Amino acid sequence: MVACGGIRRALDSGEMIGTGSEDGRERRGASGDGQTLSILVVEDDATLSELLRSLLNSVSGWASTVVHDAPAARAVLRHVQMDAMVLDVNLPGISGIELLDGLAGDGWNQCPVLLTSADERQDKIEAALKRHQDVRFLRKPFDLDEVVEELEAAVGGVKRRQGGRTSGRGSATRPRVDGKRERAAA
Repeated sequence: MVACGGIRRALDSGEMIGTGSEDGRERRGASGDGQTLSILVVEDDATLSELLRSLLNSVSGWASTVVHDAPAARAVLRHVQMDAMVLDVNLPGISGIELLDGLAGDGWNQCPVLLTSADERQDKIEAALKRHQDVRFLRKPFDLDEVVEELEAAVGGVKRRQGGRTSGRGSATRPRVDGKRERAAA
């Protein structure tokens, strides 16, 4: 399920979602300067994906789209240029790391990626961090504030390298997810 109905309908019908950029993909916003930061969440756990969607959508100026597997993520990224991605390593079928490697091989215009996993085996994750620029790792279980902080840092780092301004979002824009924060960090 994709959180954005327009994208879901476009994917189901096979139609193009827009022409907001030279490569034919819609630009759903850029970080900073009053535009929306578009974040793709690729997480197969329905409860966690809904929690992340709710968290990210509650941050002022952020909007998230949720998919639950690598083929759905590829389909979204084929039509929409995202500003950041939260990517679970242990997806069904194609892993998050395999998805990341495949996208890079296809000439994907990479956005900052936050890899997440509870997996004890860190060797594949460490190798992916070395292979790909603008990829960070957050071990599950994580505190929800960490997700926001890591995304802010990742997007800000890219903007600084590109000569742009950071979004300037501070802790005042961070949402409170009462009752779930402690459980997510446990």
